[in-house]
Amino acid sequence: MGKLPFERREKTILVKKESRTSLQHGKSPSQRTISELLDRGIVVIDKPDGPSSHQVSAYVKQILKLDTAGHSGTLDPGVTGVLSVALGKGTRIVQSLLPAGKEYVCLMHVHQQVDEQKLRSTLATFVGKIKQLPPIKSAVKSVLS
Repeated sequence: MGKLPFERREKTILVKKESRTSLQHGKSPSQRTISELLDRGIVVIDKPDGPSSHQVSAYVKQILKLDTAGHSGTLDPGVTGVLSVALGKGTRIVQSLLPAGKEYVCLMHVHQQVDEQKLRSTLATFVGKIKQLPPIKSAVKSVLS
């Protein structure tokens, strides 16, 4: 079986600014204890369909016996996908993750014959920078309510 598009591309790491952790203010991430990682870390969950993002965060909080945990974005209950859950003091940075870029991969089953060119042109509308707005009725609370 061939590779998926995201598996074919060479991965690049974008670095805004090279920096090192000052030993006066902390330690290298590879030297942190499990307790420190649980108090300031982020776990990436492959959310199944069923629970809401809020429920998944609550499960993480309960399983890891933490006071705080929070997700960075919302996946509706029927949606599967990657959900970042910040732990402990790590929840302070969740707001900075929300506007971060995302990449989606889709596997699709078409239930009837479709002209390949029409399918390709339709799919092309989902490539590139897209501003996604939540539907009127979703897990995101309305500003007007």
